Amino acid sequence: MSDLSDQFLSAAEGGNLYLMELLLSEMPGLLMAHDRDKYTALHRAAYSDKSETCKWLLSKVLIRKQRQAKVGRHYIPLQIGEILK
Repeated sequence: MSDLSDQFLSAAEGGNLYLMELLLSEMPGLLMAHDRDKYTALHRAAYSDKSETCKWLLSKVLIRKQRQAKVGRHYIPLQIGEILK
């Protein structure tokens, strides 16, 4: 696990949204980072009772999943927008 992943997971556990946003802007893939036990930032925030952090993480995950969701001919929403222009 990278140093940025460790920082992101620790920030989630501590409820440090500012640091999480900063790290995520540098490396968007951190959203799916996990530790050796496969605990994600969402797991750590939940176990630490950081409800605002959990809400923030869920919104980020949902946005990412919506952007990647495939429909019909396997287009994702961003592709559909381009097709309809």
